[in-house]
Amino acid sequence: MRLSLVRCIGTTSKIWKNHYEVLEVSTQATQAQIKAAYYRLSLIYHPDRNEGNSAKFHAITAAYEVLGNYNSRKLYDRGLTTIYEGTADASAKSEPFKDKYRMPTASGRTVVYDYDEWTRAHYGHNFARRNAAKERYEWIHKSKAKHTEFKKIQNVVFVFVTFFILITFASQYRENLDVPIKTQDSDKSSKP
Repeated sequence: MRLSLVRCIGTTSKIWKNHYEVLEVSTQATQAQIKAAYYRLSLIYHPDRNEGNSAKFHAITAAYEVLGNYNSRKLYDRGLTTIYEGTADASAKSEPFKDKYRMPTASGRTVVYDYDEWTRAHYGHNFARRNAAKERYEWIHKSKAKHTEFKKIQNVVFVFVTFFILITFASQYRENLDVPIKTQDSDKSSKP
């Protein structure tokens, strides 16, 4: 990756300088080396120690803010963030150009994204399949419950019918014990 001076074409001339050059470290420097370079340069160029070097100190601080954070350093190395060094007059002239590329702010009139519709479009088939499976499960569960209830009723009826038949046979048997049994031999002996 080439991180050197970049020339910009526009109404004002600015020299873009990379953060590694500002901190005077290589692109393969570790986080500890970047931190050490920042502290060393901030002591040298701090506005309290050297008047007139505040622009250099701000550049050093901005470079450390980007390179000192691992995630922002990765973005910077990919070329997604940059830094430039320029004078205050040049930055004042470029303000209208900065506004041109600024993202519009929400005015309250933006279209609200319908996440429910998106979810239905992407996962509707899964929802339908899941609902069908749930309905099948409930139907099977209800049919098993009905079958179990029918079996219970069938068993109760069987017990009552069996009990009724046993009571009927028992009562018939008891009635027959009270009446003497007449046989043919006993009928002949009682005749004269």
